[in-house]
Amino acid sequence: MMKWVLGAAALASCGWASATWVHSSQAASQYEVSLAAFGLRHGVELVEVGYERSLLSSVARTEVRQGAGVSQYAEFVPESWREDSRLVLKHVIQHGPLILDDGVSTLAARVVTTLDFDSLNAVAGAALREACGCEEPLRVVSEIKHDGSLSHLISSHALMVRSQQEAGELAVDVGAVHGQLTTDREGRVAASGELGAISGSVGPLRFRHQPTTWTYSGIAADIAGLGTFEARSPGLTLDGEGASIAVNGLKAKSRNALEGGQLNGAVQLGFESLSGPITLGPQSMTATVSGIAESAVSQYTRAISTADFNTVEGRKRFMTSYLALFSPGLALRIALESQSASGHRAELEYSVAYAHARGQLNTVGDLLNRIRGGIEAEVAVDWLRETGLEQAAPALYAVTVPVADRLTLNASLSNGQAELNGQSVPIDQMFGPALAQPLPSMQALASQWIALEQQQLP
Repeated sequence: MMKWVLGAAALASCGWASATWVHSSQAASQYEVSLAAFGLRHGVELVEVGYERSLLSSVARTEVRQGAGVSQYAEFVPESWREDSRLVLKHVIQHGPLILDDGVSTLAARVVTTLDFDSLNAVAGAALREACGCEEPLRVVSEIKHDGSLSHLISSHALMVRSQQEAGELAVDVGAVHGQLTTDREGRVAASGELGAISGSVGPLRFRHQPTTWTYSGIAADIAGLGTFEARSPGLTLDGEGASIAVNGLKAKSRNALEGGQLNGAVQLGFESLSGPITLGPQSMTATVSGIAESAVSQYTRAISTADFNTVEGRKRFMTSYLALFSPGLALRIALESQSASGHRAELEYSVAYAHARGQLNTVGDLLNRIRGGIEAEVAVDWLRETGLEQAAPALYAVTVPVADRLTLNASLSNGQAELNGQSVPIDQMFGPALAQPLPSMQALASQWIALEQQQLP
């Protein structure tokens, strides 16, 4: 009997060890696949710089190098931080199928990711330790289940930043970040979290942004950002130079989806009230865009992951892909709504649609014939008075029609014909010879954009 028990125990131990070793192999393979996928999607070059594999756990190290996704931010990192520094993440990987850590968990793997301080130079390491007061400013705990679903718990330590600026000493305290993200086997993603309060001062100005909560739901796809995102904060306050401004009830919401081979999106921003030199009630801005071809979005996504923002040619290629997003056609609508403290309203809606139909599109006149758009506005005279914008009334009367206690505006453009408040506007006289001017190519527009950018550099 004892021999049978010992034999069964030995067999179980061998089976568990074999299963653990198989899971360690799978974890190593998944690690390599994840590096490539994350780097391609986010334009970051991730390089494995070490992988120590054992039976129960492994330790991997990943270096974040200057891909397109980070090179555009390199200028904000002090030179003294970058010299002889590397940004390396350390991953402690516990292998399944059973993980013994504060109990027993049935997981394929658990991965704890932190920043490897030893990869930073002395200046960067000391500055980061002082800013967060700890050795672990970032911690991500990822759990990989046997069905392929993932969950991540993300936390970062509060940061304290101090530096000297022309306007005076800059002091910023950023609250801790806590969040969680899950992905199921079908690729559906759900996430939520909170960013702690951000407060500080620069010279005589003081500010405080109260904690922000956010949620996201969508799908994992090659095109990032598909889904719905929503964020809310109780408010923001600014004080200084004898004045104070308080914005209450901040909110933001966005939705992006692929529908019929086209990318459609919407963004809504707003707040509930503002107090200070002027007092306002609810304000909102809603923007929707539709008709962007999925193929153009995919090309733009690839451009983000491969462009080198440190070179003129790299930025030019990226800008060409960005402009190409709007080449096949799009429809854009922007709506603004404002209420005064007593409820008087001002509303404006702007819309424009463009479709690259069959036929030649060579001149400015050809482009105007393809554009359909309009502007509608209605402003209460009392809204102008309460917001202190009465001085703008004379200019508004020149383009609006007074109706009772409101000013209204209706402008439209369609098939090369324009109207303002029911009256025809002679576009040919307004533009004259410009209608015959040839349209530049996407590459030419990108070159002009980069040239203008170069002129603005110090």
